[in-house]
Order: sequence, then C-alpha cells, then structure tokens
Amino acid sequence: MISVIDRIRAAATDEKPRADASEIWRRVSPTLFDPHDERDGLRISDAGQCVRKLFHLINGAKESFEPEVQLFNLDDGTLGGAWWACLLAASLEADGYTVELEATVEHDGTPGHIDLYFQPQAQLTRAKLGLPSESGVVEFKRTNWSGTLDSPEHKKRYQVLQAAKYAAAKGCDDFAVVTIGPAARGDKIREDWFKLGDWQHALIGEWMRLSLALGPHEPQGDPDNAWRCRGCFVTTCEKNPAFVADGLLEKMEASYAARNG
Repeated sequence: MISVIDRIRAAATDEKPRADASEIWRRVSPTLFDPHDERDGLRISDAGQCVRKLFHLINGAKESFEPEVQLFNLDDGTLGGAWWACLLAASLEADGYTVELEATVEHDGTPGHIDLYFQPQAQLTRAKLGLPSESGVVEFKRTNWSGTLDSPEHKKRYQVLQAAKYAAAKGCDDFAVVTIGPAARGDKIREDWFKLGDWQHALIGEWMRLSLALGPHEPQGDPDNAWRCRGCFVTTCEKNPAFVADGLLEKMEASYAARNG
C-alpha cells in the first residue's frame, strides 16, 4: 500500500507537486466550511457520538462550541488535513492514480464526506484479471494529545470506525487514519493502515448502537469518552458535569419566591 507520509513530505518540498497541490486546493477549499444540510438522520462522522446527544441533534437541537475549540481544534484540523490531502492528491495523480477529495458518499443510507479516496487508473483491468485492489481511503485527523501518536492501540476507535465506513461506501478493503500531532513532538505525524474485514463486526455494532438515536424516545447517554460530556448542551443528562434535573430550576425559583415573599 502507498506510504502517505513519504508522499506528503516529498510533495511539500518539491516545486512541481507543491504547485499542483495549490491548484487542487483552489478547487477544494471553497467548500470546506459549507454548512451541513439540515439533519434528518445519522452521518458517518457520528461514529463514537453519544446517542442521547444525537437524538437531540436529529430532532432539531443546534450545537455550538467555544471560540477556542472552534478555531484551534475544529477549524485548524479541517484546514491542515485538507492541505495535506491536496499534497497527497498531487503526488498520487502524478503517478497515474485517480483521486477524489471531499467526495460525498453514502453507505446503508448514511451520508458522509471522505477526505481522500484513490485508485489506480488500471483498477478495472486489475479487477477483470482477479488481482487485488489497490484503492484506498485516507482520513486526516488532528490531535492535541501526543499519546495518539505512540501506537495504533492509542488510535481513537471512533476515527477508525468512521474511516471504515467510508471504505465500505467506496467498496475498498484498505483505509488509513493519518494523525497530525502537536507541534512540540518531533514525529508530528503517523499513518495507520487497516483492513475493512477486521472492522466489519465493530462497524455493524456501532451503527446498531447509533440507531437508538433515531427512535421516538430519548435514549440514555452513552459517551465512549468522558471528554464528550464536557460542554455538552444536553444538560438534562446526569452524565453532564452541568447536569440540571428536569424541573429543578423551576422548583428552585418557586422556593426562592416563597421565601422572599
């Protein structure tokens, strides 16, 4: 399988592929921050999400983030990952691969957008000859936790499931999660390749779990990471640090009014 890191490093410092990547960036970047369509169900990027939070989002709730989180986590990750994808795309296209960036896909009715999908131009010929596929999906992730760069075991499971879902949507066996780490690290990037077959059962289980958010009744919160509860807007969930029981504020206000006439 291709070496994502080697290709990106070479393209970043070579005049021709860097110029090609800049042209690709001009095509891709205008849509990076387009708003999502109104929710009416699950998205592939929901992998790992709490079903109680998803229930509220699907039923019309809006989510917002602190400016620092939006700028330095979400926006920074989107911009950096997109540029690295453009560098990889320029390298692959120069070697005769067909590349799709930010492609819209759907798997079992669940929509999503892939960072990068590639396949050799001779892919159809390989299939006819019974040769293995050389296509793949690559997802770029930004992290501020250096432990994510230490080993595949520290890879965030929901990121792998998300990439696996994209691979299933494109019908390819191989997919990679490329992690961009903190600037303080000497090894600021790592790539991990996975086989779809190794994640099929986990993928089915994850979407069965997420489907609870589509029901008529609010499910219990089930965050897979405690950090998901910090800043969550569902304050009626007892797992939220800002938990407020239903009707508690009204009772407190009534009690205060009674005491103070």
